[in-house]
Amino acid sequence: MSMIKEGQVWAFGHRIGIETISPLRYMFEPEGRGRHCLEQSDPTFGSRVQPGDLLVAGDLFGHGPGHDHANLAIKESGIVGVIAQSFAPQFFRHSIDHGLLVAECGDILDIAGTGDRLRIDFGTGALINLTRNITARAEVPKGLPADIVAMGGLMPFIKAELSKKRA
Repeated sequence: MSMIKEGQVWAFGHRIGIETISPLRYMFEPEGRGRHCLEQSDPTFGSRVQPGDLLVAGDLFGHGPGHDHANLAIKESGIVGVIAQSFAPQFFRHSIDHGLLVAECGDILDIAGTGDRLRIDFGTGALINLTRNITARAEVPKGLPADIVAMGGLMPFIKAELSKKRA
């Protein structure tokens, strides 16, 4: 999986909880989860987001109960990565498990807004707002979490590790 992503930005504010990202009903009825992602914050998001777009947000993104349906909704919407000022720990962990690229950047809401074009290297943390010509650095997962994301998530990582041990 390429760790360098470039796409249109969708910006959201602070303390966006998992219920706002994806209402709990989609945990039990996953059909349409991606289409209804973040509709409480932006009713047009699900119909306008394009595969390869990036999401930026403020602090404590993904707070709330430790369910992973919000992470899945983001991936199913076409978003390839999330850059936030900070993440709720359980959202961050579920992102690693599901291979959703994540990065933390304290100034991201000043650097990028909805409609901007952003390029970020989720391997190194280098990012550039191509619309405004602003460069910055983000903190990205390192070590084992980075390896898991690079493999596409925890299950593909485990399968690859088991295959190595069998060989």
